Amino acid sequence: MTPSGPSRPSLPVEIGTTVGAWIVGQVKVAAISAVLYAAGFAIAGVVWWPVVAIVCGFLHLVPIVGGLVALVIAVGAAYLGAPHSYVWIGALATCLTVQLLETFVLTPRILGTKLRLHPVAVLVSGIVGGLLFGPLGVIFSAPVLAIVLIVWQRQRERRITT
Repeated sequence: MTPSGPSRPSLPVEIGTTVGAWIVGQVKVAAISAVLYAAGFAIAGVVWWPVVAIVCGFLHLVPIVGGLVALVIAVGAAYLGAPHSYVWIGALATCLTVQLLETFVLTPRILGTKLRLHPVAVLVSGIVGGLLFGPLGVIFSAPVLAIVLIVWQRQRERRITT
């Protein structure tokens, strides 16, 4: 008996597609973060702001530590470029703002869309993954959740058709 609807791809293909979508989503979040950093650093007057913004944006691919390293780089560049001014406060404000946007808006929405998960599910899976497995848990929590849901849905469909 064949299903009347369109056929689904095989399980490995569907998992591979999901992992690919996760990678694309992560790069998209990093690129948007870099643009946000660039705008903030340019307004604040940070020296070498384009380079610092790109580095800081793509450091968000490394959870927890990446944000801290980005903060140190940005504030350090701002202070070294103008040690007697308050440019470093603008760099600090930019880092904190982008970090909050990335954590609570960008990542849940972009990865949620790419992985067909609700944004809150992405956020909660990151928190639980981080608590259970540390930084690696944060990195891989959303794609693992998406893969578990794919397998669960297939099992459910198989039970309904038998």
